[in-house]
Amino acid sequence: MSAAKSDAFYRVGSHNGYRSSGYGDEFIVTPEDSAEESDVPDTDELLDLRLLEIRASADPEAWDDLGGDLLDEWRLGDAIECFTVALQLGKLDAAFGLALALDRDSREVEAAPMYERAIEAGVVKAILNHGVMLEFLGDRDGARRRYEQAVTAGDALGHVRLGQLDEQSEDVEAAEAHYRQAIAEGWPSAPAALGKLLVRIGKADEALPWLRQAAADPDDPSSRSWLGGTLLETGQVEEARAILTAAVEADEWESWLPLGNLRRDVDQDLAGAEYAYRRALAEFDPNAHLNLGLLLIEAGRTAEARVELTLALDEDERNRQVATDALSRLTAEDETSLPPTT
Repeated sequence: MSAAKSDAFYRVGSHNGYRSSGYGDEFIVTPEDSAEESDVPDTDELLDLRLLEIRASADPEAWDDLGGDLLDEWRLGDAIECFTVALQLGKLDAAFGLALALDRDSREVEAAPMYERAIEAGVVKAILNHGVMLEFLGDRDGARRRYEQAVTAGDALGHVRLGQLDEQSEDVEAAEAHYRQAIAEGWPSAPAALGKLLVRIGKADEALPWLRQAAADPDDPSSRSWLGGTLLETGQVEEARAILTAAVEADEWESWLPLGNLRRDVDQDLAGAEYAYRRALAEFDPNAHLNLGLLLIEAGRTAEARVELTLALDEDERNRQVATDALSRLTAEDETSLPPTT
C-alpha cells in the first residue's frame, strides 16, 4: 500500500455535501428545558427511527440523505444499505456515498468501482477519491491520470495530490509548481504542503510565511509543529518555544518531538528532552525512536539506545540510514573497548 487515504481526500462531514435532514427538530433542547435532557432521544435513536420509517419509502433522495447522516455517524453497514437502495431506485450519484461507506469499512476493492460509477454520474469529487483509491491499491499511474482529470475538472485538490506523487518521485520542481497552483486556486491545505516541501529541500526561510499561514488554521496541528521546528532551525528560538509549548499544552502531540529537540539542542536539558521524546513515542510519532535513541547515546545509556535505534530501522529511509550509522558506531566502539585476546 503506497498512499495514505486520510491525507488530501474527500471524506465524510464538510466535504461530502450531505446535509442533516432536520428530522427531530422538535427535540432541540434549550437552556430552559435542559433539566429534561434525559428525555431527549440521542442521535442513534433518531437514526433508528428514521430507518424504520424509510422502509416504506421509494424516494431515492430520502434514502440517500439518510445514508449521508448514517455515514457521518460511522454507522457504515446501515449507510451502505441506504446508498445501495438509493442507487437501485435510480439516484446514480448515490454511488459516491456508497463508495465512501465501503471505503470507510476497509472494503477498498468494492469501493473502487463505486467511485467509477459516481464519476460516470458526474460527481467531480469522486474523480480524486478514485485516484486516492488507486494509489492506495498500488496503481500510481492510474492515480496520476485521475488526479490530472480532477485538475481538468476544476478540482484544485488534484494539484496537491499530484504534488505529493511528484515528491515521492523526487521531482521537487514539479511538486512545488503543483502546490503553488493549488494555492493560486485557493485550496486551503496547499500552503502547508508547500511550506513543508520547502523545509525538506533546505529553504526554511522561504517556507516560514507559508507555514505561518497554515499554522493559523486551528485544525492543523501538524503545521504548528512544522512551524515551531522551522523557527528553531532558523534560530528564532523563543518564538519556536512559545509555539511548541502552547501546542503541547493544547494536547497537540505533533509538537512533542520538536519541543524535545529544542530542549536537547538549545537548553541542553537531556531529561526534559527525553520526557518530550517519550511523550511523542506514546503517541506513535514515527520519528520518536530515532531521536530518543540518539539522545540515549549522548546520555551514555547505550543498551537502551540500541533498543530504540533498532526500532527506528522500521521507519522511513532517512531514519533507517541514521539509525544504521549510529548502531554501527556503537558496535565499533564496543569492539575497540574489548580487552585484547591472549
